[in-house]
Order: sequence, then C-alpha cells, then structure tokens
Amino acid sequence: MLAHSGGDSIKPLFWPFLMQYACKIHRALPSTANAHGLSPVEALTGRPADLSKFKVMFCDCFPRLPDHISSSKLNSPREKAAFLGIDSTRKGFYVFLSSSNRVTTAVDVTFN
Repeated sequence: MLAHSGGDSIKPLFWPFLMQYACKIHRALPSTANAHGLSPVEALTGRPADLSKFKVMFCDCFPRLPDHISSSKLNSPREKAAFLGIDSTRKGFYVFLSSSNRVTTAVDVTFN
C-alpha cells in the first residue's frame, strides 16, 4: 500500500477515497446491532450486500483508457494504476494513474 502512495505516508489526496471505501465496507459487513446479525445493507434492502466488487486498496489494476488519454494506437490501451475504491455514481472504480498523477473513474478494469 505504501509503495503505491509514494512514500512512508498516504497522500492527502487519497484520504477521502479511503474513508468512503471504509464506510462502504462497514455497511456491507454483518453487525450484531441488527436483528439476526444482518448487515446494514441487508437490513435496509432485504438482500445481502454484493461483496464481489470489494478489492484490496492500492492493489495493482489495469483500467482501459479512452483514446484521447492513451498515447498512441499502437500502445496498449491499458495502463498500470492503483485501485482507490468504488464509484457508486458511475458504477465504476476509482483508480490513481501514477504516470499522469491523477485520479479517474474507470468502468473496464482488470485486477491482478
């Protein structure tokens, strides 16, 4: 995790993504505060939370980049990035592209 963040501490840019992701995980896990140990999501909707989208923070991923971002048509349309969380408004994933030092949302992402 620290290797992707660029040093011995996490960049302030990443904290909002970390906190949002921690809250999503907290809402998806079972709790003894709810009847029968249901998760808050399951208590609200009646369906268990989908845990398949949860990944390890800062894990390596390879999002497909749009044509206007990738350098040429001969290069791979995927670039190594760090996973930052789930973007629920766009149904994609937040990723940090270290080559351009920016955070973006990607829908088509391959994880290692």
